Amino acid sequence: MKNTTWLPLLENIKTNEIVANLNFDDFFEHAAVLAHTGQKFEYQQLGRGNYEGRLLFAPVGDVSIQVEYSNQSLEKSVEVNSDSFTFVMSGSDSVQDGVVSRANESLDWIQVFPPNAEYVAITPPDNTLSVIRLKRDALLGNSAILPEVCDWFASLDRHPVTLNATWHANRLRSDIVVALEVTTSIDALKHRTRLDDTLATSVALIFNQLWLLNRSFSSVKASRARERFLSMRKLFLEIEPHLGRFYEDATQQIGSKRLIEMTFADQVKMGPLAYSRVIRLHNARRKFLDETLLLKSIGDIAAEEGFWDWSRFTTYYRRQFGELPSATRARIGK
Repeated sequence: MKNTTWLPLLENIKTNEIVANLNFDDFFEHAAVLAHTGQKFEYQQLGRGNYEGRLLFAPVGDVSIQVEYSNQSLEKSVEVNSDSFTFVMSGSDSVQDGVVSRANESLDWIQVFPPNAEYVAITPPDNTLSVIRLKRDALLGNSAILPEVCDWFASLDRHPVTLNATWHANRLRSDIVVALEVTTSIDALKHRTRLDDTLATSVALIFNQLWLLNRSFSSVKASRARERFLSMRKLFLEIEPHLGRFYEDATQQIGSKRLIEMTFADQVKMGPLAYSRVIRLHNARRKFLDETLLLKSIGDIAAEEGFWDWSRFTTYYRRQFGELPSATRARIGK
């Protein structure tokens, strides 16, 4: 797999009893595998063409670590499980948790997602994410964590926070790389508990340092454009594919048609009409991959999603996903 953001130090990590090293040519499959971490993932491919993804995942114990790559821009809807905190560090520009990132600002960020958090992330093409997932009790009950830091984590209450912390973000990335390298050692299983405790304590100490620097945590605020987009997206998904009604309701709630189109272009690099088509193409793709719908023809499914011209649908579909609808359906059973 050719990409510019995958961490070179991870090239030689092999699958073993602890770590899984996986490659994907389908973003639905990528999201489905991640769902085994106990969280709910739904991916939509915003970029056009063939998909290439990669995942290194190691469930150590109370701590699990992963490094994830995708060559396409993705819209990710995620629901965090009820018993864990998730810490995300980006390897390139990204838009996550309601925050627009430009000029590599996101390289300086640690994104904290508490238990039961729900968020929409828009990641750019050729993006690598480094992730630590830590059980709530293992973090808040860690002997190294300061009481003030423990109280701060407990106060998040489903609300994600983005922190601007360059050195500490790099430290967490380094901890993930080292931990993955440790999993390749002969005695990895023997020292699994020790590695688990070390990672949990490292997270606690990093946030202790952040707290001691300012006696508070400096969070990055979401831009107004991002907040507008999230409001529009929610409305859009409620009434799509009725674009006329969407424009009518959105202009009443948010602003002019021009502002709506500028907001979509800024956030997802396309207007509402193109965004609607992308959603309907994804709906069709899900149906093509549904074993219970094998008897339904590709043309009928396309029509259900508002594509009445077969040749145009095929063109749109192949441009978006890099394969024909028939090739998608042929994935079933592979």
